[in-house]
Amino acid sequence: MRSRQAQPPWSGLRTFFGAEHSSIDQVAHGDIVVIGVPSDTTSGSRLGSKYGPEALRDSSMELRSYFDLATEKTLYDIDAERDTRLRFRSRLLDIGDAPVFPSDMRKTAESVTAVVAAATGAGALPVILGGDHYITFPCFRGFAEGCQAGSRSSSSLPLGYMQIDAHMDLNTDNAIFGPHFHGSNARLIMQLENVAPRNVVWVGLRGLCQREHWDFIRTSGATAFTAKQVLRDGARQVARRAAEIASHGTDGIYVSIDIDVVDIAEAPGTGAIEFGGIAALDLLAIVDELSTCEKIRAVDLMEVAPNLDPSGVTQRLGVAALLGILRERLFEEY
Repeated sequence: MRSRQAQPPWSGLRTFFGAEHSSIDQVAHGDIVVIGVPSDTTSGSRLGSKYGPEALRDSSMELRSYFDLATEKTLYDIDAERDTRLRFRSRLLDIGDAPVFPSDMRKTAESVTAVVAAATGAGALPVILGGDHYITFPCFRGFAEGCQAGSRSSSSLPLGYMQIDAHMDLNTDNAIFGPHFHGSNARLIMQLENVAPRNVVWVGLRGLCQREHWDFIRTSGATAFTAKQVLRDGARQVARRAAEIASHGTDGIYVSIDIDVVDIAEAPGTGAIEFGGIAALDLLAIVDELSTCEKIRAVDLMEVAPNLDPSGVTQRLGVAALLGILRERLFEEY
């Protein structure tokens, strides 16, 4: 982690949380590797998530500036009710954006898969900044390839998948985009041989959906926690149960966060307008609970569209969610 020596947040190289700018061939075991995918080619609603990676990096630099100023001071954690001092536990790298090809989604998907596979195969934990939610499918495919490459087993490794989202993304086809678009990523992931439905879980579902999709979850053996269940049972309890389901009998979990899981009033910078979502505080509680799950081996944050939120609140929440889920891996607390 490079030393910024209290530089203002608008200065210097724009990386996620001031990470060391690097390349994929410099990635090593135990690293946390940030990869941007600035693509919203398959988005069918309000466009702008292709600007998500840049906005998330910019917003993260403001938090990093505070971190630099406070690193040598004792901080008081109001939520945990104790003193704390933060130091970095793992090396945080930002390798920039994966190559994208706006006129060729298949080529973009292949590019993304290759980059994530290389990072995972090197033993790193990839953190992907999206991008529309379709990107999660080629990312997960690369994650699966990387896990297999790093394993001595010749059989397919079982992997879990958790989607924190307002939507199921279980479509099989779309009249405009075909079978590969931002509403089909979960279905495509579930079709991979190393993903069993019993290890697939959604958190935060709400609104209208196709009845066949709801029935598919119930009959396939997958699990869904609605936004109402999060409110009723508590965010932390739901997160614990979701992690247990996704991790049971698997070699690793991929967690995908769609920012539209949060109510549109608190996170307006996203393509889909859905009311009645979970609170920002609930999302932060969920990721904090997940931060202790050792089986999480890849994370993404999708659908942040900064052009739809001039206040910058949505991308700041996205940054907080990522740092929250990485807390145990990234920071040492004294």
